[in-house]
Amino acid sequence: MTKQLMLTLIAIALVVLIAGIPASADSGWSGPEGPTPPGGFVSIEPLLDPAHLPPGWDTPCYGECPPLIMTFSPGDTFELKGQNTASDTTYLFIIGPGLDENGAQIQNTDPANSPVESGNSATFAKSAVRNDHAWSWAWDMTGSLLKDGTYEVIASSHPNGLDTGQAVTARGYYKIKFKNSLRTTGTSTASTTAATSAPTTITKPVVTETAMPGEVTILVRGSQDCILGDEINFTGTNTAPGWKTYIFITGPGLAENGSQIQSTDPKNAPVVNDNPVTFKQMDVQGDHTWSWRWGTASTKLDPGTYTIWAVGGPRDAGHLEKIPHGTVSITLKKPAGSKAAPVSPVPTTHVPSETATTTAPSPGFVLPAALAGLGAVALFMNRRH
Repeated sequence: MTKQLMLTLIAIALVVLIAGIPASADSGWSGPEGPTPPGGFVSIEPLLDPAHLPPGWDTPCYGECPPLIMTFSPGDTFELKGQNTASDTTYLFIIGPGLDENGAQIQNTDPANSPVESGNSATFAKSAVRNDHAWSWAWDMTGSLLKDGTYEVIASSHPNGLDTGQAVTARGYYKIKFKNSLRTTGTSTASTTAATSAPTTITKPVVTETAMPGEVTILVRGSQDCILGDEINFTGTNTAPGWKTYIFITGPGLAENGSQIQSTDPKNAPVVNDNPVTFKQMDVQGDHTWSWRWGTASTKLDPGTYTIWAVGGPRDAGHLEKIPHGTVSITLKKPAGSKAAPVSPVPTTHVPSETATTTAPSPGFVLPAALAGLGAVALFMNRRH
């Protein structure tokens, strides 16, 4: 009878011990309920061609500058590029006058009678996304039956039209004008090849000979003294054409003309002048503002003072004479010893004390209690004998 009582008490103590231990290390830290929308973004931008830019595009603009909208006609080729961090394929379609409100097939010569179908990739133009998240696509407008007017070309992370929300599909937009006026063969050819009939217009560089209009600013929200591992919030304005801000970094151990701030190892990842995919690119909003949060937890940088550059085009630090840009300096420091193991915020924020008193006790309490119970059993048995 005595042995049976001892075994019963041991079994009860083990049950209490097991019940108090979490099933896994993270079982008490749950994320938001429900499906998580796909992360990433999709950007879209043109290869700027002076032949399609409006008159006066190279005139300096101050204050609120209107966006530069290129104009195309049947027979032209419109070259597009961008980045896609949300999927392996970029899907393109178009919206505008006379087209389906959810989008039309940009690759079809008669988009007005060719709507896209969400979920049917065959109704979209497609571009494979490279390992560096870049994509490109050329729209051959030969035989296009579009009406005169303003259109938006949309790059999407998934084969979905506008009847599917942004929560499940990342998108980028670019606006153009289409005009059916006849163009000479020489002009159309020159827009994509060498200039012959109008060399003074077609061969005119966009940036190198004429200053790009607009202004670009950058600042840090919060302190400019930062800890490696912090998330640093940059914001600013950009009134340069193209609606895109290009960001890079200079500082100790980095390339003289700039390194890729988005890389986990900027020391071995220099930016390349005029190569957009080597820069961190952020879309400019309709009010000419932009913002970006830089997570430095996995970034391999030495402590020191660094300069962050925001530029109106994909230009490194050695080629900024004709392009608007802004800079801000930050100081990166090593994490303090106390930051290595932040323990107190977890129970105080996510496990209120009043909840803890009504739920199962923590493993730190259960284990000593269980062991104490076993000791009491052993003491009881010794006295019985």
